[in-house]
Amino acid sequence: MFIYPSDVQYTCVQCGKSCEHWRVWVDGEEARGKSWELEQDGPRLRLAQDDRGRCLELTEQNLCRLHPDKPSVCRQFPFLLVETPDGVQVGVSFRCTAVFQGKGVDWAEHEPGLRELLERGVPRVGFEPVALGHYQLDWQTYKGWEAFWLERLPYDLCDAVASTMGAALGLHPQSLERLVLMLTSSAIGFLESYNNEGAAVVAAAVAAEKEYKSSRRGWTAPIRRAFVGEMSEQAIRYLSHVIERKNVWLGSSFLGRVLMLLTAQRMLLYYTRLEGFALAVDRLEGEWLLHRQGLDDLEQTFEDTLLQLV
Repeated sequence: MFIYPSDVQYTCVQCGKSCEHWRVWVDGEEARGKSWELEQDGPRLRLAQDDRGRCLELTEQNLCRLHPDKPSVCRQFPFLLVETPDGVQVGVSFRCTAVFQGKGVDWAEHEPGLRELLERGVPRVGFEPVALGHYQLDWQTYKGWEAFWLERLPYDLCDAVASTMGAALGLHPQSLERLVLMLTSSAIGFLESYNNEGAAVVAAAVAAEKEYKSSRRGWTAPIRRAFVGEMSEQAIRYLSHVIERKNVWLGSSFLGRVLMLLTAQRMLLYYTRLEGFALAVDRLEGEWLLHRQGLDDLEQTFEDTLLQLV
């Protein structure tokens, strides 16, 4: 049984966005015997790109020359399927133009393609308890937590998370709030710098509301009360889906993922003021929440920092 997302739709609008400035990694075994134009990128293979970062298999009309025999990673986008004890949760990427704009057909029309993706295997969550320090979180308890987070999201997600996890961890809401603010500054430093030294400088500047030099845009003006403010309906819709697609249960560090979510909410406020909402969501999806690589150690660091408070 598929569990379809609420307030989210999708039908490809042929914008070509996922084929531009996107490294499409390809499994060597899958590529065997194919006519795909590939490049070696370190130890891995990917679809070749031109000097603008545009996939060479993409036509000027934003159509794929390989379709329907394109790599599985391309066939999957923008879907993220997760098997749960209640059924297969269907998630989508907000880096997709159609998803972001809420344009699409009835979900039943996607079912044949989703079944094909399901046959290739998807992550499974919730079938075994997950450790939160010394506490074991089961699926039914988590579902209650998630429902409460979604209900309280427009008001104070951090407080909602502290309320649910407080009894399990002995966590005070104000302690979690202070930790999230510190980690959010650090996260922005991480995204705006090439190395740890630069990240620390940027994080300190963001926290102190001072200008800093970004590796992306050069000198960046300070933003006052950067992590404070009401969320728009668009932001609530986006973050609701992030929770709904079960991201916090994926990976080895549940608490680390929860902190990634809480910092993402604050970062969304910050980057919306800096770049606008669309670019803010694109950055968070691409580098922090969904299409990211190499953040497992950071998640674990977040979790270890939280457990030191309790």
